[in-house]
This record gives sequence, structure tokens and C-alpha cells, in this order.
Amino acid sequence: MAARVCHESHQSIEEQYRAAAMGSEIELKFQVSSQEMKTLRAARSLRPMDAETTEAEKLLSVYFDTAERRLRRKGISLRVRHNGEGRVQTIKTQTSSIPFSRGQWEHKIEGDQPDLRFIRGTPLAKLRTKKLRYALSPIFATQIHRVTRLLNENGSRIEMALDEGLVRAGRKTEPISEVELELKRGKVVDLFKLAKRIGSLVPTKLAFRSKSERGYDLLAGSTSPARPAEEINLKSGMSTGKAFQVIGRSILRHVADNESAVQNGDSEGVHQMRVGLRKLRAAISIFAELFNDRQTERINSEIIWMTGELGSARDLDVYIKTRIEPFGS
Repeated sequence: MAARVCHESHQSIEEQYRAAAMGSEIELKFQVSSQEMKTLRAARSLRPMDAETTEAEKLLSVYFDTAERRLRRKGISLRVRHNGEGRVQTIKTQTSSIPFSRGQWEHKIEGDQPDLRFIRGTPLAKLRTKKLRYALSPIFATQIHRVTRLLNENGSRIEMALDEGLVRAGRKTEPISEVELELKRGKVVDLFKLAKRIGSLVPTKLAFRSKSERGYDLLAGSTSPARPAEEINLKSGMSTGKAFQVIGRSILRHVADNESAVQNGDSEGVHQMRVGLRKLRAAISIFAELFNDRQTERINSEIIWMTGELGSARDLDVYIKTRIEPFGS
């Protein structure tokens, strides 16, 4: 669950430190078109019973880093969100190599600049030096119109955020139209059930890139770069089922992260997606004893088909780029 810690100004810094224990937010994110967003907003099955659990707001979030991108290299994002007259500082980091789970720390602050008094107990604290405060500067921002609804799914409490807007880095912009589902209370399985129901209403595309990642990609001049696989970390004593979840989700992110690169004809993106699909088949084979349903067979068939399609494209790319010496030379 997300640890969203909002504090009154009269609280002492020490009290706020104690209250800001790390939380882990579990969320799913999907890309949808603007037209599909309208469909979701109007869907009766996605309206909460209590009208007061629906909110609409305009959010400006400014992200900070050093010129050397020290935070980015450590997998940390730091933002200050403007919501009316209020300011909230948020530090996020992905945890446990699981794309659906991230660490999050939030504090109300005064002013538009990050307040480093509130980084103790967070991953950012390890980077703190006397110069860090002056080295941090705004690097990009997101402007979002958000409609938030609190939904009940089989007794679980899930926050659905419908976001439309853009990420801006200097003069460069990229549109944002996505659905975020965050489990506030209850079972993870209910989060996926709600996601499946949304997928039955409109075409959705599973998204792993956070808004901060999209901003960094925009800064680098590419919104769809080919991405290599990330390191997978398995903990000692982890159950077989949990190990497969960590491996499978990491591979799934690897495949999904290269979709745009493949669509744009990036040969490295094609290669990376093929690598991811082959790893996924291998993982399913290794953990075969965990599965006993027809769905696994269907998924395997789809992976084989997709790998074959990408294989032809990869072979053609290698042929074009390889210099072939004339016979007998």
C-alpha cells in the first residue's frame, strides 16, 4: 500500500521522521487513447457507489535531479507536486525487481524546492552531501488532469486514477493518457480482476514506464529507446511460486519496454524483445510444475508465434547490416 504521509506544519521534524516509515505501493498502469479514456470515465461499472469518493484535480509535478543524474542512476525519483496552494514532496524507488511494486515516501513541504530534512530513512539519504541541496535542479515536469475514484472490488479498496496531460522537458513534450490502479487495502488478486474488467471495456496496453522515466527518456531525445533486461534479484528462502513471479514480471517488463522501439523499426528493440520472449518460454518450462491449465499452453503458442515473427525481422536486419564477401574473393 502507498504510504502517503501528510503532516500538519506544527509537527516537529522528528515526529514526521517517525511517521514516515517506508510504504510500498502496488499498482498497475495501462496506456489508453483519449477516446478510450472518455469511455472509461462514462462507464457505469467503474463509478463508485459514493459520489464523494470521486475527485478531479489538476496536478503540476516538477522533478529534480543533479546535472550528472545521480538520482536517475540509483533508480530514485524526486518530485515536488503543486496542488493548489499546497506542495507535496515525493521520493519513489522501485523495489525487489518487481515492476508492480515501488517504495514511496511523501511529506507536505513549504515552497517549491525539495526539503532535504525529510529524506532520512529513504534511499535518497545515502546520496546526501553538503552540496546535494545546491546540485538539485528542476529537469522536467508533468501537467496532469486527474480523475480519481475509490472503488470496491470484492471487498478490496482500489484507487483508480484516470490521467490525461503531458510531460514537458524544455520545449519537448510527450502526451500522457493512462489508467493507474493502486491497491489501497485488500488482495492483490482483486487488483488484477479489476484490471481485467477494464480491459473488457476498452483496448488497454500494459505500461511499466513511470512518468519520471518518460521524462528522462524525453530529456535523452528518445521516447521509445530499446532497453536491455534489468538484473533479477531473488532472495534466499523465497518460495518457488514467488521466485517465478519475480522472474516473470521482470521479463514481462523487458518485453513491454521494447514494444515502442519495435514499432519504430529499431533493430535493437527487435533483438531485445526476442531475448525477453525466449527467457519467458524458458521460465515457463523450468517452473512447469506450478501450472496445470490450458491458459499456459495458449500463452506458449502465442510466444512461439511472436518469436517467429520477430525472428524473420531480426534475420533480415542482420543480413542487411552484415557485409557479405563475394564468392571466391
